[in-house]
Amino acid sequence: MSEGDSAPWRTLASPALLRWLAVVGGVMLIVGVTAHVLVTLTDVSGFVRAFAGQFERLFYAGAEYTVWAWYTAVLMAAVGVTFAVIAALLHRTDADAGSPATPYAILAAVALALSIDETAQLHEGLTALPRTLGIGPVPTVEWLVAGIPIAVLGGIGLLIVARHIDAQLRRGLIIGGALFLFGAIVLEGLGGLLARSVDLADAPVAAVGAEVLLAVEEGVELAGVLVALAAVLGMIEVRRERESVSLRVRGAGDAASVKA
Repeated sequence: MSEGDSAPWRTLASPALLRWLAVVGGVMLIVGVTAHVLVTLTDVSGFVRAFAGQFERLFYAGAEYTVWAWYTAVLMAAVGVTFAVIAALLHRTDADAGSPATPYAILAAVALALSIDETAQLHEGLTALPRTLGIGPVPTVEWLVAGIPIAVLGGIGLLIVARHIDAQLRRGLIIGGALFLFGAIVLEGLGGLLARSVDLADAPVAAVGAEVLLAVEEGVELAGVLVALAAVLGMIEVRRERESVSLRVRGAGDAASVKA
């Protein structure tokens, strides 16, 4: 097959795939929070309670080691793996053939670290820091005392790294990162503030409000991850040929392509 007869290059950023990922995540989020409300804030019993309890155990976003936590961790890992593929493709080129691979490798490591944290809850280890430093009482979740400075410094560092990557990808990552941090820091901080200012056990309306806030927080975080995933998948182009599949980095030219 000649170059002129070759199939066109297509991006890996499939809108249909991303829509389905958003729908699956949204359904899990709503089901988990609804089940938690039924189990903890209503008087349902018997089969309904047992049935709802199973969905709460599997999908509740406020718990650890759930399908929801696994799902978001997998999406973050997908971002990291895609960055790693970009770095590997660019590493095959000469220094003058395209963007340097190092910034993409750094972003791959960061995304994979966030994926690990989502599963292992490493940031929860910062909870005891305020007490260790003699700070308190903290009106919201304690890990934010250290988490906010870490997020600010990390964000500045990533912005410096992002100066050396594709401009369109950089814009997508900034939007995705802003959404993720808004959910993880601002909305989670508001949720912690609500939980510490009101006795949720004696205030069912406030308790439902806290669950709604949790759903919004996790939904915004998921949206941020999906925006980042769409942006990074858009950097890789694929072309099917008769006996092979070629990959290349957008804008780097055919020198960055491989066949599999």
